[in-house]
Amino acid sequence: MKKLTTLILLITITVVANTSYGQRKISKEKTPEELRQEQDEKARGWLLGLNMGMIIPASYSANFYNGSESNMNKISLILDNQYYRPIIEARIGGEGIIKSYTLPTNMSYSPSMSVGFYARYNQNARSAWFVQFNYQKLKANDVFFINLNKPDISFEANYIQCPIIGQEERTNIDFGYMRNYPINETMDFLLETGLNFSNTKVLKNMISIEDLEYSIKYTGNHPEGPYSTNNSYDIRQGGIGIGAFIGSGVMLKFNENISLDPIASLYWSQTNLEGYNAFKPSFMFFARFVFRNFMNL
Repeated sequence: MKKLTTLILLITITVVANTSYGQRKISKEKTPEELRQEQDEKARGWLLGLNMGMIIPASYSANFYNGSESNMNKISLILDNQYYRPIIEARIGGEGIIKSYTLPTNMSYSPSMSVGFYARYNQNARSAWFVQFNYQKLKANDVFFINLNKPDISFEANYIQCPIIGQEERTNIDFGYMRNYPINETMDFLLETGLNFSNTKVLKNMISIEDLEYSIKYTGNHPEGPYSTNNSYDIRQGGIGIGAFIGSGVMLKFNENISLDPIASLYWSQTNLEGYNAFKPSFMFFARFVFRNFMNL
């Protein structure tokens, strides 16, 4: 009987002890809402980053550089100039050799590098506001044709092909909102959208004929010839354009302080070049290096 009583007492003590431990353990476990608040508090704050990638601009505004009579920069300022034309004709075949010229109608930009700075404020672990500044130097290339006065029976080409280029720089400022969706502990899916403001500045618009190079960029009263004393001015071409963007990518977390975010974005924006300021699409692809607690890295 004593043995049975002792056994029952031991079982009762064990059950009570385990119940008490379980209650203490449950009391220490955090609720989902508490865990979420803790994650939000940990994520909240400023992050800084660097953008490196490329832009594929809309070709529409590249025709600003094609030298047509409807543009500010006209090729006729050179080829129809009474002082420049004789110099050019002497180089390519003699007086009266130029019959006419044919200009490109579908110029395009080459894909170009984009670099920039990024700042983000995390509201919580799932959403943030950001601003980024990206700089690009764009180049448009094509050719125009000078048609030559040559006999129809001539076996020589009755035209020459000449390069025409334009170059501009753009500074883009984006104000955006980002939402991230966890995939696993080290990766999130990202969606972002916002407003875009771009500042475009024309750097040059050049033509080459044989070994002769001329600028067709408008400079006010264009010099009448190579020895003219007429004043010329560096007139700013370009201006501020607006637009919007949407993008997606992934956040690759190396640790709590560093991530790499590959992003692809579609821009629907305006390039403020005279005669070519309609809204057109362009694309950006870049890798964003983001740092938290950057002072302690």
